[in-house]
Amino acid sequence: MNIFNYELKINLKSSLYYLLGMIALTSLYLTFFPSFSKDTSAFINLLEGFPPEFQNAFGIDLKNILSIMGFYAFILFYILLISSIQGMNLGVSILSKEERDKTADFLMTKPVTRSKILISKLGASITIVLITNLLFYLVSYMSINLIIEDTFSFKVFTLLHLSVFLVEMIFLSIGFFIGVFLKKVKSTISISLAVVFSFFAIGAFAVNASDDKMRYLTPFKYFDTNYILKNGTYELSYLVVGIVLIILCLVGSYFIYVNKDIDSV
Repeated sequence: MNIFNYELKINLKSSLYYLLGMIALTSLYLTFFPSFSKDTSAFINLLEGFPPEFQNAFGIDLKNILSIMGFYAFILFYILLISSIQGMNLGVSILSKEERDKTADFLMTKPVTRSKILISKLGASITIVLITNLLFYLVSYMSINLIIEDTFSFKVFTLLHLSVFLVEMIFLSIGFFIGVFLKKVKSTISISLAVVFSFFAIGAFAVNASDDKMRYLTPFKYFDTNYILKNGTYELSYLVVGIVLIILCLVGSYFIYVNKDIDSV
């Protein structure tokens, strides 16, 4: 029984729907950029009409948005939200579904340890996240070159995409940790949406540019696009916190899963 292949097969299809949505949204936004860049004053006047709180909540940065990478960072703000939901829901569902679908007894009777079950599920999840992020990266790169004539920094473009991958990995790990505790939950997407939008709300309404400490409370603020655009690198402290959070959630999930009582049918 190859758990890795099975989980990869049944979960990759749904993840591709997320991917198609992200590609469609990105391509649509990119087609607007040539028009915005030709009439910059009208575009800036429109954005300046929104209050600073609204601009912060929806990732609008007036200083950088007229450059192609600044505009692309604005697009990735929404892509980040979609990919976070994808990662969170994948993490929650892939561990909790055995008890939800009453197949835990069947799985546990097979000659396979709990450790191998969890590692196989985690491996399949990470593979799916890698595949979808890599495909999105390649399609986005081709889209920018086809639609936009402006030159851009390949390094900054790559760093922006890697930040999306890292945040999705954080939410995948959080989803894994939550999924260990769930029993017979009917809808994992409702839990995923609640967690993701809670972190999103913290980042949108409780965090401002002058409050660095509050940024640690939400993964959505670990990779500041303005800092990446200006410096071509990540802020080390937030990168370390993100990686530590991933490790803690996955290690915690492992020890809880291999030792917890799983209800019989």
